[in-house]
Amino acid sequence: MTYFLGLMSLLVVLAGFIAFAGDRLGTLVGRRRLSLFGARPKRTGQIVGVLVGILIMVVTLGVSALAFRGATSVILNAQRTSDELVRLRAQEGVLRVNTQKLQQQIEDLSAQLEQLGANARKLTDQNDLLAAQNRTLEARNEQLTEENARFQEINASLDAINKDLSQQIRERNDRVNDMQAQVSLLEQQLEQQTSVLQSLRDQFEQISSGDVTYRKDELVHSGVIRAQSPGEIREELAQFVRTANEETARRGAGEVTLSAEQFNTLVSAVGQSPEADLVRLLSPRDQFGGEPVAVTIESVENTRLFDRGQLIVSRRVHLGGEDLRISQSDVRNFVLQLIRAANQRLLRAGLVETELARPVNLTEENFTNQLLRLTGPVTIGVVAAETIFRGGPAPVELVILD
Repeated sequence: MTYFLGLMSLLVVLAGFIAFAGDRLGTLVGRRRLSLFGARPKRTGQIVGVLVGILIMVVTLGVSALAFRGATSVILNAQRTSDELVRLRAQEGVLRVNTQKLQQQIEDLSAQLEQLGANARKLTDQNDLLAAQNRTLEARNEQLTEENARFQEINASLDAINKDLSQQIRERNDRVNDMQAQVSLLEQQLEQQTSVLQSLRDQFEQISSGDVTYRKDELVHSGVIRAQSPGEIREELAQFVRTANEETARRGAGEVTLSAEQFNTLVSAVGQSPEADLVRLLSPRDQFGGEPVAVTIESVENTRLFDRGQLIVSRRVHLGGEDLRISQSDVRNFVLQLIRAANQRLLRAGLVETELARPVNLTEENFTNQLLRLTGPVTIGVVAAETIFRGGPAPVELVILD
């Protein structure tokens, strides 16, 4: 309080001193008729009075600022405090709303808790009921155990009957597999016949359009001449030429043109050979449909390629185990690849192109079904069923080597 009174006294003294100095300055300006900024002396006196008042106010503010250094901060922070108060009041409103929501949730949870209590009591009653039912079921279970023993005796009898039925089903399945194999063979033969028919149609279309019927060096016909005497050789060669003409006619070509010199040379060559001869008629050039077929003759000894029972080719395959068997299609493809490999071996050995290996003991399907009954690694081979000569035929057997 003393500090405040002293400050007010100082301000009063300073204001009085400044007012006195201003009055004296105004009097001096009036007496001397001084002019400020070109104004009249009276106006100049008024300006001096105003400036003195401003000086008093500036001095007052300066002293106040020195006396109350924190006053400026207080004035500046007043607005901030007001904004913070507004924000806090808004938060208070939000908290009040949230509190009301929480109270409502507490009331809802209390209601749910009461409902759960009621449900728990119901479950307790149901548990007691289930316990009673369980005792009834235990008694029923004992009764069922006795009945199960009787059923086991009946089941043993049914097992014996089931084994007999299974054996009958397996036998019938084997017969069905054999029939399926026969059907597959018939389908294969039908496909081959269809392929031959399509080939004949293509050849007919080629012939009708003037396309080539025989290419250069293409085999026209081949056969084995077994006669030894000249008369028999001529007769067999004549039949050979007639068969060749039938082949060329099926392709839409003319008859084979065989000169007398070629015929006599062929008779002489066959007669000089102690064994049967393989005679091949080859096309010397590209020939077209409708014209006679010119040929060149090739006669070679019908040599023996494979003896009966001789192995032609073999392959090893893994047929899987008891848990995972190889598929039927994979086994069938393997058998077909084995037969193709045997044909390639026969052709490399000199077998005529028109003859191919023909399994005589089992069809591909039957042999495939036989392999499907085996497991583990197995070696499969193709052996000559009869002695195979260069001019054919080439009967073979599919065998399991180990």
